[in-house]
Amino acid sequence: MKIGDRIREDAVGAWHHVRDAPVPGTLRILRARHAGQEAPRLVFLEEVRRIKTLDHPALLRVLHHDAKGERPWMLTEPIDGPTLADHVAAEGPLAEADAMALTERMLAALEFLESRRQVHAVPVPERIVRVRDAWKLLTFRDIRAWDELKTLKGKKHPLPAYAPPERAKANPAAYGPHGHNAWHVGALLRFALGGGTPAEPAPRPLPDRIAGMVARLLEPDPERRAAGTSAVRRVLAGQDVGAPPAGGTPAKPSLKAPVSRRKRGRRR
Repeated sequence: MKIGDRIREDAVGAWHHVRDAPVPGTLRILRARHAGQEAPRLVFLEEVRRIKTLDHPALLRVLHHDAKGERPWMLTEPIDGPTLADHVAAEGPLAEADAMALTERMLAALEFLESRRQVHAVPVPERIVRVRDAWKLLTFRDIRAWDELKTLKGKKHPLPAYAPPERAKANPAAYGPHGHNAWHVGALLRFALGGGTPAEPAPRPLPDRIAGMVARLLEPDPERRAAGTSAVRRVLAGQDVGAPPAGGTPAKPSLKAPVSRRKRGRRR
C-alpha cells in the first residue's frame, strides 16, 4: 500500500488517497508532526477504538487498522466521492422517493449506533458521502458514547445551521440523543428535498405530506418533538404528524383500585 495525495487534514490526522492497495480506499493517519507526541496519539487511538468495529451498510467501514506504529492509521472505504451537500448543489434536490429512502437509511444507521450505546454527533449532509453506488455516513471523530452527547451542551456545532435549539447554552432544555437524532433526521429530509437547513427559510415549498413530517421532527421544543427510533419511524410512515398538544404528551391517567360491591353497598 502506497500513500498518495492528501485529501484533507484536521488537528490530529490526515486523509490520503491510497495507491497499489488490494481494494480502493482512503488512508486516515496521524499527522507526521505528531509522531512521538503522546497526547495527539491518544486522541487518534480513541477515534480508532470507537469506529473500527462499526459494521452497518450506511456507515463508512474501516477495512484495516494499525494502532501500534509510530503513526497509527486506518484504511477505510474511499471518501473522495461527492457529499450529499455537493450533490444537491450540483444536481438539485432528490426525488421524493429517493429522499425518503435516504432518510430511512440514515435513521437505520443511527439506530444501529444506539444499539451500541453510541451516537453520531454531526449526522448532516456534509458528512454523507457517495461510496460507489450508496450513500454512507462518515464517522471518524464524530462518534460519541450515548451519554456523552450532553457534554456538547453550550458548545458550538461544527455546522451551526443544523444545530438543535436545545444545544445552545441559553436554552433550558436538556440536550439528549433522542431529540438530537430526531432533529437531524428532519433536517436531512428537508435538505434532501431542497428545503435548505433548519436555520433558513425554505427556498421552495415542501410537498404537504413531507412538510408535516419535517415540522414534527424539527419541533423546537425537544419535549414535544417526536423522539426515539419508533416515534421517528411513525412520523416517516406518515403517522403522528399532527401538532403535538401544548406542554408535550399528556400524562396517562393513573389507575384507580376498584372498590368492591360489598364495600360500596354496605349499611352505615
